[in-house]
Amino acid sequence: MDILELVKKILNGENKGKIIGLTALLILCFVLVYVTNDPLKVTSDIDNNSDEQQEIISSDFASVLSSVEGAGKVSVYITYVDEDKTQVMGVIIVAEGAKDLNVAMKLQQAAATAYGIGIDRIEVFKMKGVN
Repeated sequence: MDILELVKKILNGENKGKIIGLTALLILCFVLVYVTNDPLKVTSDIDNNSDEQQEIISSDFASVLSSVEGAGKVSVYITYVDEDKTQVMGVIIVAEGAKDLNVAMKLQQAAATAYGIGIDRIEVFKMKGVN
């Protein structure tokens, strides 16, 4: 079947169901492409704020860790493998309650679980000024 024959069938109304289906599919594709956000713009926005976002993430995680019994005030510093900050290399936790070995171990385990890294990549220190 050549193209001219196919065009004649379309113009004569043959295969009408297929044509309607293809038209609906093309309209759906058009809507998805032009109505959704531009993924490059979203990525760009995230890159521009990544330091600020990582600071918020660290602060939020410190807040969660401070709710561990005996932890007290907690600060967290996170290092990353790459500039995209998608893979955690290590975590430093400084906590008032870290003088208690059980608390330190709980904080270390919480970070390991939260970031999917081994406890060998997490250091927990007692906060300065705590007896």
